[in-house]
Formats: sequence, structure tokens, C-alpha cells
Amino acid sequence: MPLLGQVNYKEYGFPTIHVLMVVCDSFLLLSIAKTFFLTKVRRLQLLCTAGIALLPLLFGLSRGTIVILLLGILMLFLLTLRKKITIKVGVVIGLLLLFGLYLFGITGNYRMNHDYGHTENLTESSLILSIGKATNKFTDSNIPKPFYWTYIYATSPIANFRYNTELSSPTASTANIGEFLVTNFFPDFISKRIYPTYEDDYQAWLMTNEFTVTTAFTLPYTFLGWMGVCVFLIYVLLFPIVYLELIRKFAPGYFDLALVLTSTIYVLMPFSNFFSFSALSMQLFLPFICGLFSQKKSIKQNYEREEA
Repeated sequence: MPLLGQVNYKEYGFPTIHVLMVVCDSFLLLSIAKTFFLTKVRRLQLLCTAGIALLPLLFGLSRGTIVILLLGILMLFLLTLRKKITIKVGVVIGLLLLFGLYLFGITGNYRMNHDYGHTENLTESSLILSIGKATNKFTDSNIPKPFYWTYIYATSPIANFRYNTELSSPTASTANIGEFLVTNFFPDFISKRIYPTYEDDYQAWLMTNEFTVTTAFTLPYTFLGWMGVCVFLIYVLLFPIVYLELIRKFAPGYFDLALVLTSTIYVLMPFSNFFSFSALSMQLFLPFICGLFSQKKSIKQNYEREEA
């Protein structure tokens, strides 16, 4: 179990079952959060249910998934807020955000210390400061060092993308169009089974091996050069228009959750292609599935009323 340091988090769980569990669990937690924000009834019961649903993510130390979930819950809170955000609410949100970023750094230190067999206080952050080549000005400052993780995650993707454009100049070719489409637009749960070696075949250049995030546009660039970037950009611009219109038509009761999921993908686009991140992108199908069951339930209830 990663949380107890018994196994590396990347090796935790059965691949297929673990992905489906994380997808359904995350969507369930979003649904619970929506109900919690919209009603004042059974809130304690909702919190208990959410706590139980959160346990699998905590035991797996799914730090990225938990951050994505918290981001979605924050968006849902802002979306369901029925009054204007006051200064007080803004301050509270800001403080919670700072606390979340600090906690993100602490968990990063914990995982890195465990992976490297390094022993020190989790607030020290000496490994990440060394790997990231932090300046003396920062290390000598009073800024809590776990916040360096936020800086690294915010800047290293763009730096890696630029690094790739400087080192290589791929050209568009029809030979790998199919692989380009599957690996960039399908969940990796699927693409890794169709093209199991694509990550090695089209591995991006990294400025430092520890900083692996490279923006959503780096993989399209390594496939087809700037043509791949343009194709991916067109998809990015058109997807929310088409997807949300389909939600309005087939699952209007889940429009807010679909909007939050879509927004989360786009907020995280500077870091990686979350259209291919199964734990998030596969949740995009759940509003349709839930809408279908809701529609069948409604039809059944109407039929029973008519019979009565």
C-alpha cells in the first residue's frame, strides 16, 4: 500500500479494476459534493459517505487524482454558489487554496523521500530544491519550501515543450496518423493496449528526468511537428462546444457535473493532455450513462402512475 510505504504507488492495484474504481469513485465524490452544496438535508450522512468513498484514493496515494478531484469540487462550489462571492468567501477560498498547495508539496516530499530512501522532515524539501536547482535567494527566503513544488509544476511543462521544439523538428507523415489519433484523443486505458510502446517510441525530451510534465501539446508535436499541434488545438477548441451540446440534449440533469469535468481538463491542459488521462477523461461518459438510467427510471415511474 503506497500510503504505508509498502509498494510504489505506480505499481498499486490491478490495472483495469483500479482505473474503473478511480473513475467511478471520483464521479461519485463529485456527485456527493454537488448534493452537499445544493441542500442542507442529511449533510452529516453525505460527509460520512464522502469519507468512505475517498479512502481508496487515499490508500493508493493518488495525489494527482486527489488534486484533480479537489479542483473539480472547488469549481462545483463556485458554480453552485447562489450568492455573489463576498470578500470573506474569497479570503477563505484563497486560504484553502494555499493550504492545498502546501499539502501538495508535503505529499510530494513524502513520496520523493520514500522513492530515494531519503530521511528528513517533510517540510525541508531538500531533494526537490536540489533537483530543481533552486536559487539561493529562494532557499534563504522565508517562503515555506513545500511551495517549490507548485513553482516547478507551473513552469517545467512550458520549459519542456520549448526544449522539445529546440531539439527536434518532426514532420507530418501519414504513416503514424492512426497512432497519433488514438494516443492523443483516446483514454490511455485504451491507447496503451493498442499501442503499448508509444510512450517509448515518441518519448519527449526532458530538461530534468524528475520533471516529466510537458503540456498537452508536446506529444502531438513529437508525432507530427507543428501540424500535430494545430490539429490538437482545433480539437481542443471544438470539443467543449460539441460535448456540452450533447449533454444538454441527452443528460441535461448532469450538465453541471459535465461542465466541471470539462473545465478541469482545460485548466490542467498546460500540464498534460488530460483527454488521454483515463481517471478524468472516462468520467466524461458517466453523465450520459447516469442520464440514461434516470430517463428509464422516470419512464417507469410515469408508467406506474398511469397504471394506478
